[in-house]
Amino acid sequence: MKHLNTNWNYEDEESKLLAIGAPNPDFEAIVALRHARKNELVGRLSLRTTDRVLDLGSGMGFIAEVVAPCVAKLYCTDVSDTFLADCRKRCASFQNIEIHKINYADCSPVYGKEINKVYSTLLFIHFNFYDFVLYLQELNKVMIKGGLLYFDYNDGDRFNFSEPSESFNQHLALYKEHREHWIFGCMHMSSYSVIKNLAPQLGFRILGNWCTPSAFSQMLLAKVDDLK
Repeated sequence: MKHLNTNWNYEDEESKLLAIGAPNPDFEAIVALRHARKNELVGRLSLRTTDRVLDLGSGMGFIAEVVAPCVAKLYCTDVSDTFLADCRKRCASFQNIEIHKINYADCSPVYGKEINKVYSTLLFIHFNFYDFVLYLQELNKVMIKGGLLYFDYNDGDRFNFSEPSESFNQHLALYKEHREHWIFGCMHMSSYSVIKNLAPQLGFRILGNWCTPSAFSQMLLAKVDDLK
């Protein structure tokens, strides 16, 4: 069985860029797409210059560099040493950014930071049920009560086999052959129904949900209770 790259570390530039969907010469186009999400994040999270914000799965820092000027403090976290090395270079000029390596479902490096806003782009789309539970438990520890959490996910309640833009349809024909080395790197399907059930049990309440023509969606949660 091929080695499973569960920490998203890469020895060469080509593999790294392919992992984020940015093979040369499309790198700048991918960066532009990430930057274009700034207004979405600022608006839906109501970001303020007094906020202490966690970027969970910050990758190479594309979104961090446009969000940092809008907040008081930004904590960039990732499991990948490769991505964090790029993030440090890209965000070196920002005095309000701290960068932390985390392990899977372990946000302890940012415990006690009084974080009131969290965003995670293109990370929860890789999560299965167990991942959702473990990460929501961790984020409950990280966030202050009343804090907001915003993330992307794939909503199986809206999956449509006939929708051409649905990336799951594009990958179905390839999955069986590549499953052994895709299983930790490919996207997974959750659903609004699953999160609606999990959220209150893990101290969160759903505040908003945004849909696209495909199953790709975004959700806003508020932390309402500390877990015992």
